[in-house]
Amino acid sequence: MKRAQRIAIITERLIFNPNTFFTLTSFSRELEAAKSTLSEDIAIISDTLKQSGAGFVLTKQGIQGGVSYCPKYSPEKALKEVQAVCKTLNTPNRVLPGGFLYWSDILSNPAIIKKLARIVAGEFLNSGADFVLTMETKGIPFAFMTAEALGIPLVMARRMSKVYEGSAVSINYFTGSGSLESMSLPKRAIKPGSTALIVDDFIKKGGTALGMCTLMKEFDVQVAGMAFMLSQNQQQRFISGDISLMTLSRPSEAVPYVTPSSWLKDRVSEGEE
Repeated sequence: MKRAQRIAIITERLIFNPNTFFTLTSFSRELEAAKSTLSEDIAIISDTLKQSGAGFVLTKQGIQGGVSYCPKYSPEKALKEVQAVCKTLNTPNRVLPGGFLYWSDILSNPAIIKKLARIVAGEFLNSGADFVLTMETKGIPFAFMTAEALGIPLVMARRMSKVYEGSAVSINYFTGSGSLESMSLPKRAIKPGSTALIVDDFIKKGGTALGMCTLMKEFDVQVAGMAFMLSQNQQQRFISGDISLMTLSRPSEAVPYVTPSSWLKDRVSEGEE
């Protein structure tokens, strides 16, 4: 194969399987090329991804070593992608009666969700998370794409357990509005002692997020972090230490307004790599 052909194939393998290691031996057998030649090809791919701000290629030495693609966007690219979504959400025709914001089309758009999920995944590359946990149902696409970017499974808590999932652990929790809800998780879904990354679409006061944290305690699972696509400004929260990509504020009672979260802007101004 010519170099351009090899680079195209290797890039496709890496980008469609983020955080999955491929050995040079496997590439060498498939592409019938020497490892030294493949190392040069991978160096070109790594430089290109870094210059475009789309991530980097991680290399590990040794018997268990190999190369993998880490989708960590540059601060500038991350802010640009989030700003584009904010601009879409701030169009006047999205305001519903009662001051609600219509964004179901954003939550179901794979192209948009994949980009936002990879921004979140880049923040938790070294978190040690074994799986992504979310609550049904609207946050599933965002959580699934985040899990895909991290190369780990998705686990979904339900409001009611299903017979076909076997025995389950259920808890009750208070939502931000003060109502009492329940969530359950099959006992076979996760292993005790593992680590979870909580991901959801929206957070207001954090009642559901706190419920998921409580549920993880029942499984003896640690929480590596919590990430949300959109958060609403609140003086008091049930949780802390979470991040969100966008912030929803209300200049008036009937007008919602969405802006990129301050930490995204701060990273650009500080020139963080």
